[in-house]
Amino acid sequence: MLHQELGNRLAESATWHSLGYAHHHLGHDREATACFERALRITREMSDRDGEVTILNDLGDALPATPTRPATSGSTWRTYSARQTRRSPIDFGSRLRR
Repeated sequence: MLHQELGNRLAESATWHSLGYAHHHLGHDREATACFERALRITREMSDRDGEVTILNDLGDALPATPTRPATSGSTWRTYSARQTRRSPIDFGSRLRR
């Protein structure tokens, strides 16, 4: 991968995340999970908490279709990731009601 050769870790993580997103929407959840996990590993190495939350959310959406994992949902991962980063999840609904 070009970004890997150039040492651009942010772009490398973004590429793996994009590949995971594409695989997930094609119904290839095992491949999506592998791509998301690789992106997550790189993002954590960079201490990019915002990127970590985004990837965990998408990973959570891909996991229910994986036979070796219990059923979960993106909202479960959003809660988990928010706790991991010690931030609260954004409640867009309350902002729209104002």
